[in-house]
Amino acid sequence: MTGLKKNKFIQGYLSGWRTHPFISFSFHIFFVIAFFSRVLVGYVPWYAEYKGEKHLLLWDDQIKAGSQLQSALLNSQYNWRELAFDRAIYPLITLSGSKYQPEAAWLPPFSKASEQTHLLGTWDLGRDIFMSLIVGIQKSLVIALISILLGLIWGIPTGVLLAYHQFTKKTVSLFSVIILIILGIYLVYLMVVGIEIRDLSYFYWSLPPVVVLLLLSTNIIKARPLIRLKSDFWLMRFIEFGKSVPMILLVLIILQLAVRPGMWVLALIMSFYLALNFAKYARFTTRSLSQNSYMESAKALGYPDYLIVTGYLIPSVLQGIGPVVALSIANVVLLESSLSYLGLGLPVEEVTLGGIMQSARNYPYAWWAVVFPGLCIFWIIYCFQTLDDSISTRLADQGDRFS
Repeated sequence: MTGLKKNKFIQGYLSGWRTHPFISFSFHIFFVIAFFSRVLVGYVPWYAEYKGEKHLLLWDDQIKAGSQLQSALLNSQYNWRELAFDRAIYPLITLSGSKYQPEAAWLPPFSKASEQTHLLGTWDLGRDIFMSLIVGIQKSLVIALISILLGLIWGIPTGVLLAYHQFTKKTVSLFSVIILIILGIYLVYLMVVGIEIRDLSYFYWSLPPVVVLLLLSTNIIKARPLIRLKSDFWLMRFIEFGKSVPMILLVLIILQLAVRPGMWVLALIMSFYLALNFAKYARFTTRSLSQNSYMESAKALGYPDYLIVTGYLIPSVLQGIGPVVALSIANVVLLESSLSYLGLGLPVEEVTLGGIMQSARNYPYAWWAVVFPGLCIFWIIYCFQTLDDSISTRLADQGDRFS
Protein backbone atom coordinates (compact mmCIF):
# COMPACT_ATOMS: atom_id res chain seq x y z
CA MET A 1 0.00 0.00 0.00
CA THR A 2 2.84 2.38 0.86
CA GLY A 3 4.56 1.63 -2.44
CA LEU A 4 1.32 2.30 -4.33
CA LYS A 5 0.87 5.68 -2.62
CA LYS A 6 4.50 6.52 -3.34
CA ASN A 7 4.07 5.67 -7.03
CA LYS A 8 0.92 7.81 -7.21
CA PHE A 9 2.77 10.72 -5.63
CA ILE A 10 5.66 10.40 -8.10
CA GLN A 11 3.25 10.13 -11.03
CA GLY A 12 1.36 13.21 -9.87
CA TYR A 13 4.62 15.11 -9.37
CA LEU A 14 5.86 14.28 -12.88
CA SER A 15 2.44 14.98 -14.36
CA GLY A 16 2.53 18.45 -12.81
CA TRP A 17 5.84 19.18 -14.51
CA ARG A 18 4.47 18.01 -17.86
CA THR A 19 1.16 19.89 -17.75
CA HIS A 20 2.20 23.02 -15.81
CA PRO A 21 6.01 23.38 -15.90
CA PHE A 22 5.97 27.07 -14.96
CA ILE A 23 3.62 26.48 -12.01
CA SER A 24 5.67 23.51 -10.79
CA PHE A 25 8.89 25.51 -11.00
CA SER A 26 7.21 28.40 -9.18
CA PHE A 27 6.17 26.21 -6.25
CA HIS A 28 9.75 25.00 -5.87
CA ILE A 29 10.83 28.65 -5.71
CA PHE A 30 8.11 29.41 -3.15
CA PHE A 31 9.26 26.50 -0.99
CA VAL A 32 12.88 27.66 -1.00
CA ILE A 33 11.91 31.28 -0.28
CA ALA A 34 9.49 30.38 2.52
CA PHE A 35 11.83 28.09 4.44
CA PHE A 36 15.41 28.72 3.32
CA SER A 37 15.73 32.26 1.91
CA ARG A 38 17.43 33.69 5.00
CA VAL A 39 19.79 30.72 5.09
CA LEU A 40 20.82 31.25 1.46
CA VAL A 41 21.12 35.03 1.03
CA GLY A 42 20.91 38.13 3.22
CA TYR A 43 22.64 40.87 5.16
CA VAL A 44 22.31 39.62 8.74
CA PRO A 45 22.91 36.28 10.50
CA TRP A 46 19.94 33.94 10.69
CA TYR A 47 21.15 32.63 14.05
CA ALA A 48 23.09 34.61 16.63
CA GLU A 49 24.30 34.20 20.21
CA TYR A 50 25.16 37.43 21.99
CA LYS A 51 26.16 37.65 25.67
CA GLY A 52 24.30 34.47 26.52
CA GLU A 53 21.20 35.37 24.50
CA LYS A 54 20.07 33.19 21.59
CA HIS A 55 18.26 34.71 18.62
CA LEU A 56 16.73 32.76 15.73
CA LEU A 57 16.05 35.09 12.78
CA LEU A 58 14.73 32.68 10.16
CA TRP A 59 11.38 34.42 9.68
CA ASP A 60 12.23 38.05 10.42
CA ASP A 61 15.07 40.16 11.80
CA GLN A 62 13.07 41.78 14.59
CA ILE A 63 15.07 41.46 17.79
CA LYS A 64 13.23 40.83 21.07
CA ALA A 65 12.50 44.13 22.78
CA GLY A 66 14.71 44.89 25.76
CA SER A 67 17.42 42.39 24.84
CA GLN A 68 21.12 43.18 25.02
CA LEU A 69 21.42 42.57 21.27
CA GLN A 70 18.80 45.22 20.53
CA SER A 71 20.67 47.77 22.67
CA ALA A 72 23.97 46.92 20.99
CA LEU A 73 22.44 47.27 17.52
CA LEU A 74 20.99 50.66 18.40
CA ASN A 75 24.39 51.85 19.61
CA SER A 76 26.08 50.61 16.42
CA GLN A 77 23.31 51.99 14.17
CA TYR A 78 22.38 48.44 13.18
CA ASN A 79 25.83 47.58 11.87
CA TRP A 80 25.90 43.85 12.61
CA ARG A 81 29.54 43.52 11.59
CA GLU A 82 30.72 45.71 14.47
CA LEU A 83 29.27 43.43 17.16
CA ALA A 84 31.31 40.72 18.86
CA PHE A 85 28.92 37.76 18.76
CA ASP A 86 29.50 34.64 20.82
CA ARG A 87 28.36 32.82 17.70
CA ALA A 88 26.75 33.95 14.46
CA ILE A 89 25.69 31.94 11.42
CA TYR A 90 25.44 34.10 8.30
CA PRO A 91 23.71 33.19 5.01
CA LEU A 92 25.66 31.27 2.39
CA ILE A 93 25.63 34.41 0.24
CA THR A 94 26.19 37.34 2.59
CA LEU A 95 25.58 40.65 0.86
CA SER A 96 28.13 43.35 1.51
CA GLY A 97 27.23 46.79 2.78
CA SER A 98 24.34 47.75 4.98
CA LYS A 99 20.68 46.93 4.47
CA TYR A 100 19.94 50.63 4.97
CA GLN A 101 21.61 53.19 2.68
CA PRO A 102 19.59 56.43 2.90
CA GLU A 103 21.83 58.15 0.37
CA ALA A 104 20.88 55.49 -2.21
CA ALA A 105 17.10 55.70 -1.77
CA TRP A 106 14.75 55.42 -4.75
CA LEU A 107 17.34 54.50 -7.36
CA PRO A 108 16.03 52.97 -10.62
CA PRO A 109 16.87 49.40 -11.71
CA PHE A 110 20.51 48.55 -12.52
CA SER A 111 21.78 51.48 -10.46
CA LYS A 112 25.05 51.14 -8.57
CA ALA A 113 25.65 52.44 -5.06
CA SER A 114 28.37 51.60 -2.51
CA GLU A 115 29.95 49.09 -4.90
CA GLN A 116 26.67 47.18 -5.10
CA THR A 117 24.45 46.92 -8.18
CA HIS A 118 20.72 47.05 -7.46
CA LEU A 119 19.16 44.98 -10.25
CA LEU A 120 15.59 46.06 -9.49
CA GLY A 121 16.39 49.42 -7.91
CA THR A 122 15.97 50.64 -4.35
CA TRP A 123 13.16 52.07 -2.27
CA ASP A 124 12.75 53.74 1.12
CA LEU A 125 16.02 54.12 3.12
CA GLY A 126 17.96 52.74 0.17
CA ARG A 127 16.79 49.17 0.70
CA ASP A 128 17.34 46.83 -2.23
CA ILE A 129 14.09 45.95 -4.04
CA PHE A 130 15.20 42.43 -4.98
CA MET A 131 16.08 41.46 -1.40
CA SER A 132 12.92 43.13 -0.11
CA LEU A 133 10.79 41.14 -2.57
CA ILE A 134 12.28 37.89 -1.25
CA VAL A 135 11.51 38.94 2.33
CA GLY A 136 8.00 40.08 1.36
CA ILE A 137 7.19 36.85 -0.47
CA GLN A 138 8.46 34.85 2.49
CA LYS A 139 6.27 36.72 4.96
CA SER A 140 3.18 36.43 2.77
CA LEU A 141 3.67 32.68 2.35
CA VAL A 142 4.47 32.05 6.02
CA ILE A 143 1.40 34.01 7.16
CA ALA A 144 -0.74 32.07 4.68
CA LEU A 145 0.66 28.68 5.77
CA ILE A 146 0.22 29.43 9.48
CA SER A 147 -3.34 30.65 8.86
CA ILE A 148 -4.20 27.55 6.85
CA LEU A 149 -2.69 25.17 9.41
CA LEU A 150 -4.53 26.76 12.34
CA GLY A 151 -7.75 26.97 10.31
CA LEU A 152 -7.54 23.25 9.48
CA ILE A 153 -6.85 22.33 13.11
CA TRP A 154 -9.95 24.24 14.26
CA GLY A 155 -12.29 23.87 11.31
CA ILE A 156 -12.02 20.23 10.24
CA PRO A 157 -12.62 18.55 13.64
CA THR A 158 -15.41 21.01 14.45
CA GLY A 159 -17.26 20.40 11.18
CA VAL A 160 -16.81 16.63 11.32
CA LEU A 161 -17.75 16.18 14.99
CA LEU A 162 -20.86 18.37 14.91
CA ALA A 163 -22.15 16.82 11.68
CA TYR A 164 -21.41 13.31 12.97
CA HIS A 165 -23.13 14.07 16.27
CA GLN A 166 -26.23 15.08 14.31
CA PHE A 167 -26.04 11.75 12.46
CA THR A 168 -25.79 9.65 15.66
CA LYS A 169 -28.55 11.67 17.43
CA LYS A 170 -26.96 11.22 20.85
CA THR A 171 -27.81 13.17 23.98
CA VAL A 172 -25.25 14.95 26.15
CA SER A 173 -25.28 16.69 29.50
CA LEU A 174 -26.18 20.37 29.53
CA PHE A 175 -23.43 20.99 32.08
CA SER A 176 -20.89 19.28 29.82
CA VAL A 177 -21.84 21.60 26.94
CA ILE A 178 -21.49 24.68 29.17
CA ILE A 179 -18.04 23.56 30.35
CA LEU A 180 -16.89 22.97 26.77
CA ILE A 181 -18.04 26.47 25.76
CA ILE A 182 -16.10 27.96 28.69
CA LEU A 183 -13.08 25.86 27.71
CA GLY A 184 -13.23 27.12 24.11
CA ILE A 185 -13.36 30.76 25.22
CA TYR A 186 -10.49 30.15 27.64
CA LEU A 187 -8.33 28.56 24.92
CA VAL A 188 -8.90 31.48 22.56
CA TYR A 189 -7.95 33.88 25.36
CA LEU A 190 -4.76 31.91 26.09
CA MET A 191 -3.74 31.92 22.45
CA VAL A 192 -4.32 35.65 21.95
CA VAL A 193 -2.50 36.64 25.15
CA GLY A 194 0.30 34.13 24.51
CA ILE A 195 0.99 35.59 21.08
CA GLU A 196 0.97 39.11 22.51
CA ILE A 197 3.58 38.40 25.21
CA ARG A 198 5.58 35.89 23.09
CA ASP A 199 6.59 33.82 26.11
CA LEU A 200 6.01 30.06 26.03
CA SER A 201 6.46 29.81 29.81
CA TYR A 202 3.13 31.63 30.04
CA PHE A 203 1.36 28.39 29.03
CA TYR A 204 2.82 26.27 31.83
CA TRP A 205 0.42 27.54 34.49
CA SER A 206 -2.42 27.69 31.94
CA LEU A 207 -2.47 23.97 31.08
CA PRO A 208 -3.83 22.56 34.40
CA PRO A 209 -7.18 24.42 34.11
CA VAL A 210 -7.54 23.13 30.53
CA VAL A 211 -6.95 19.52 31.60
CA VAL A 212 -9.32 19.86 34.58
CA LEU A 213 -12.14 21.33 32.47
CA LEU A 214 -11.69 18.69 29.76
CA LEU A 215 -11.75 15.79 32.25
CA LEU A 216 -14.75 17.27 34.06
CA SER A 217 -16.69 17.65 30.82
CA THR A 218 -15.92 14.05 29.85
CA ASN A 219 -16.90 12.59 33.23
CA ILE A 220 -20.29 14.31 33.41
CA ILE A 221 -21.23 13.89 29.74
CA LYS A 222 -24.17 11.64 30.75
CA ALA A 223 -25.24 13.63 33.81
CA ARG A 224 -28.77 14.99 33.83
CA PRO A 225 -30.31 17.11 32.45
CA LEU A 226 -29.61 15.59 29.05
CA ILE A 227 -30.19 17.53 25.85
CA ARG A 228 -30.13 16.62 22.18
CA LEU A 229 -28.12 19.30 20.44
CA LYS A 230 -29.06 20.34 16.95
CA SER A 231 -25.34 20.65 16.34
CA ASP A 232 -25.56 20.70 12.56
CA PHE A 233 -28.20 23.45 12.64
CA TRP A 234 -26.20 25.66 15.03
CA LEU A 235 -22.97 25.06 13.10
CA MET A 236 -24.55 26.37 9.90
CA ARG A 237 -26.06 29.38 11.70
CA PHE A 238 -22.65 30.23 13.17
CA ILE A 239 -20.94 29.84 9.78
CA GLU A 240 -23.55 32.02 8.07
CA PHE A 241 -23.14 34.70 10.74
CA GLY A 242 -19.34 34.58 10.48
CA LYS A 243 -19.37 34.70 6.68
CA SER A 244 -21.72 37.68 6.70
CA VAL A 245 -18.94 39.76 8.29
CA PRO A 246 -16.35 40.78 5.64
CA MET A 247 -12.99 39.24 6.41
CA ILE A 248 -11.10 42.50 5.95
CA LEU A 249 -13.46 44.28 8.40
CA LEU A 250 -12.95 41.57 11.03
CA VAL A 251 -9.17 41.72 10.62
CA LEU A 252 -9.13 45.53 10.87
CA ILE A 253 -11.19 45.56 14.07
CA ILE A 254 -9.06 42.96 15.86
CA LEU A 255 -5.79 44.51 14.68
CA GLN A 256 -6.84 47.79 16.27
CA LEU A 257 -7.39 45.97 19.57
CA ALA A 258 -4.05 44.12 19.45
CA VAL A 259 -1.31 45.68 21.55
CA ARG A 260 1.52 44.51 19.30
CA PRO A 261 0.13 43.38 15.93
CA GLY A 262 2.59 41.17 14.09
CA MET A 263 2.88 38.18 11.80
CA TRP A 264 1.52 35.67 14.33
CA VAL A 265 -1.38 37.88 15.39
CA LEU A 266 -2.38 38.50 11.77
CA ALA A 267 -2.18 34.77 10.96
CA LEU A 268 -4.27 33.92 14.03
CA ILE A 269 -7.01 36.37 13.06
CA MET A 270 -7.17 35.08 9.49
CA SER A 271 -7.26 31.46 10.68
CA PHE A 272 -10.55 32.07 12.52
CA TYR A 273 -12.19 33.16 9.29
CA LEU A 274 -10.64 30.32 7.26
CA ALA A 275 -11.83 27.81 9.86
CA LEU A 276 -15.42 28.69 8.88
CA ASN A 277 -14.76 27.62 5.27
CA PHE A 278 -13.04 24.41 6.36
CA ALA A 279 -15.79 23.59 8.88
CA LYS A 280 -18.45 24.10 6.20
CA TYR A 281 -16.61 21.81 3.80
CA ALA A 282 -16.06 19.19 6.53
CA ARG A 283 -19.73 19.35 7.46
CA PHE A 284 -20.85 18.85 3.85
CA THR A 285 -18.47 15.92 3.32
CA THR A 286 -19.42 14.26 6.61
CA ARG A 287 -23.13 14.48 5.79
CA SER A 288 -22.43 12.88 2.40
CA LEU A 289 -20.38 10.09 3.97
CA SER A 290 -23.08 9.48 6.59
CA GLN A 291 -25.23 8.00 3.83
CA ASN A 292 -22.42 5.56 2.97
CA SER A 293 -23.00 1.88 3.71
CA TYR A 294 -19.63 1.81 5.50
CA MET A 295 -20.99 4.07 8.22
CA GLU A 296 -24.03 1.89 8.79
CA SER A 297 -21.88 -1.24 8.86
CA ALA A 298 -19.37 0.29 11.27
CA LYS A 299 -22.13 1.32 13.68
CA ALA A 300 -23.77 -2.11 13.43
CA LEU A 301 -20.47 -3.85 14.20
CA GLY A 302 -19.99 -1.69 17.29
CA TYR A 303 -17.05 0.44 16.16
CA PRO A 304 -16.42 3.26 18.66
CA ASP A 305 -17.21 6.79 17.55
CA TYR A 306 -13.64 8.06 17.91
CA LEU A 307 -12.40 5.33 15.55
CA ILE A 308 -14.99 6.18 12.91
CA VAL A 309 -14.20 9.88 13.15
CA THR A 310 -10.39 9.65 13.21
CA GLY A 311 -9.97 6.61 11.00
CA TYR A 312 -12.56 7.29 8.31
CA LEU A 313 -14.29 10.68 8.37
CA ILE A 314 -11.37 13.08 8.93
CA PRO A 315 -9.04 11.29 6.41
CA SER A 316 -11.86 11.33 3.84
CA VAL A 317 -12.38 15.05 4.37
CA LEU A 318 -8.66 15.80 4.05
CA GLN A 319 -8.43 13.88 0.77
CA GLY A 320 -10.63 16.36 -1.05
CA ILE A 321 -9.85 19.64 0.70
CA GLY A 322 -6.89 20.52 -1.55
CA PRO A 323 -8.79 23.00 -3.79
CA VAL A 324 -10.19 24.85 -0.77
CA VAL A 325 -6.71 25.14 0.77
CA ALA A 326 -5.10 26.38 -2.46
CA LEU A 327 -7.74 29.07 -2.98
CA SER A 328 -7.54 30.09 0.69
CA ILE A 329 -3.77 30.64 0.43
CA ALA A 330 -4.30 32.94 -2.55
CA ASN A 331 -6.96 34.89 -0.63
CA VAL A 332 -4.73 35.27 2.45
CA VAL A 333 -1.81 36.57 0.36
CA LEU A 334 -4.08 39.11 -1.35
CA LEU A 335 -5.62 40.23 1.96
CA GLU A 336 -2.24 40.57 3.70
CA SER A 337 -0.87 42.62 0.80
CA SER A 338 -3.97 44.83 0.76
CA LEU A 339 -3.74 45.51 4.50
CA SER A 340 -0.03 46.33 4.22
CA TYR A 341 -0.72 48.70 1.32
CA LEU A 342 -3.29 50.51 3.47
CA GLY A 343 -0.77 50.65 6.32
CA LEU A 344 -3.01 48.51 8.55
CA GLY A 345 -1.27 45.14 8.45
CA LEU A 346 2.14 44.36 9.85
CA PRO A 347 4.15 47.09 11.63
CA VAL A 348 5.66 49.75 9.36
CA GLU A 349 9.22 48.52 9.96
CA GLU A 350 8.31 45.07 8.59
CA VAL A 351 9.10 44.56 4.88
CA THR A 352 6.02 43.39 2.96
CA LEU A 353 4.97 43.43 -0.68
CA GLY A 354 2.07 45.78 0.04
CA GLY A 355 4.29 47.95 2.23
CA ILE A 356 6.78 48.50 -0.61
CA MET A 357 3.95 49.63 -2.89
CA GLN A 358 2.51 51.86 -0.16
CA SER A 359 5.85 53.63 0.36
CA ALA A 360 5.95 54.58 -3.35
CA ARG A 361 2.75 56.63 -3.21
CA ASN A 362 4.77 59.77 -2.43
CA TYR A 363 7.20 59.04 -5.29
CA PRO A 364 5.16 58.77 -8.52
CA TYR A 365 8.29 58.33 -10.65
CA ALA A 366 9.36 55.19 -8.71
CA TRP A 367 7.45 52.79 -10.95
CA TRP A 368 9.75 49.89 -10.02
CA ALA A 369 8.54 49.99 -6.39
CA VAL A 370 4.99 49.34 -7.62
CA VAL A 371 5.43 47.10 -10.66
CA PHE A 372 7.77 44.47 -9.19
CA PRO A 373 5.86 43.89 -5.89
CA GLY A 374 2.60 43.87 -7.86
CA LEU A 375 3.97 41.22 -10.21
CA CYS A 376 5.03 39.10 -7.23
CA ILE A 377 1.52 39.27 -5.74
CA PHE A 378 0.03 38.35 -9.12
CA TRP A 379 2.55 35.50 -9.47
CA ILE A 380 1.62 33.93 -6.12
CA ILE A 381 -2.14 34.28 -6.60
CA TYR A 382 -2.02 32.98 -10.18
CA CYS A 383 -0.02 29.89 -9.16
CA PHE A 384 -2.34 28.93 -6.31
CA GLN A 385 -5.48 29.54 -8.36
CA THR A 386 -4.05 27.33 -11.10
CA LEU A 387 -3.28 24.70 -8.46
CA ASP A 388 -6.89 24.95 -7.29
CA ASP A 389 -8.17 24.31 -10.83
CA SER A 390 -5.72 21.44 -11.36
CA ILE A 391 -6.65 19.63 -8.13
CA SER A 392 -10.37 20.15 -8.75
CA THR A 393 -10.07 18.68 -12.24
CA ARG A 394 -8.10 15.68 -10.97
CA LEU A 395 -10.62 14.97 -8.19
CA ALA A 396 -13.49 15.26 -10.67
CA ASP A 397 -11.76 12.79 -13.02
CA GLN A 398 -11.25 10.34 -10.16
CA GLY A 399 -14.92 10.64 -9.22
CA ASP A 400 -16.00 9.95 -12.81
CA ARG A 401 -13.65 6.96 -12.97
CA PHE A 402 -15.12 5.30 -9.87
CA SER A 403 -18.74 6.27 -10.46
